[in-house]
Amino acid sequence: MKTPRRIPAFVLLPLMAILAVPACAGQSSPESQPTPLSFAVYALSIGKGVPEEARNALEEARNILEEDREQGVHLEIFETVLGLEGERRVCAVYDDSEASESAFTRISDLIEGIELINLVREDCESAPNPPTPEEKEV
Repeated sequence: MKTPRRIPAFVLLPLMAILAVPACAGQSSPESQPTPLSFAVYALSIGKGVPEEARNALEEARNILEEDREQGVHLEIFETVLGLEGERRVCAVYDDSEASESAFTRISDLIEGIELINLVREDCESAPNPPTPEEKEV
């Protein structure tokens, strides 16, 4: 009985690399991923209600979104009540990635250093409380 011949590594490794390339061809690198078109602003509390500074910042963030809409930018705005102490989520979905990125940056600058307010890139349909069919667009 003959022993099977082993293929030398210097032949096998380049062959494996060539075969792996088509499998990765459809994938894109993180740098080439499009900018997310939606994000949410959360005003939170820690047992004493949402602090006034966070409530005001959420209102200003909502104003930024409304200003974009008034200037002809197409976007949807959803607001969801999250808890009993005034916690809220305002989520925006833009049609244009540049407009989305611009609004995200302006809101990020606005809320910098303010406690209990968060800005998160996420799908408006994601948890914790996606808009229900009964909720209307703001």
